[in-house]
Amino acid sequence: MSAAAHSDHGSRGADDRDLERARESVALQLATRQVAAHDDDAPEALVRVLEAVEAFEREVVGLGGDLMTNQLATRNPDDPRFVLPSRGEDEGASAYERRVREATQRLRRDD
Repeated sequence: MSAAAHSDHGSRGADDRDLERARESVALQLATRQVAAHDDDAPEALVRVLEAVEAFEREVVGLGGDLMTNQLATRNPDDPRFVLPSRGEDEGASAYERRVREATQRLRRDD
């Protein structure tokens, strides 16, 4: 193996590790919001889900909602419209992102 080929292989391994660490970080941020990351979710897809979730949260706060009293795990939320949609166990990241963005749009229309 040439030095260049060895170097490329080594950097790909480092890039893969960096990408996995970034994926784990995004998955953790979603988990704090009670949104599951699935093993087959691509890192880029999880980033888009997180962006959609954050946009939803900004809209809730902008409308005067409380993120703590309107969580997925809350039995009696202050306003059910302010509860983030739950992700189905077999729902793909793109489909879930789309549903969250639609929920954000509904909040904007209801305002």
